[in-house]
Amino acid sequence: MRAARADKEMTNERRTKDEQKTVRAARADGERTNKERRKCGGKLKLR
Repeated sequence: MRAARADKEMTNERRTKDEQKTVRAARADGERTNKERRKCGGKLKLR
């Protein structure tokens, strides 16, 4: 995962529990995954 290193600098601050969604959990809730949220400013919205 080469992209993980670039992401680390953006996500150094701690994330709350609801932000730490796995792909499966996010899909089940109809929400965005962590990666998708980072792209669009961290909003918890439907995909």
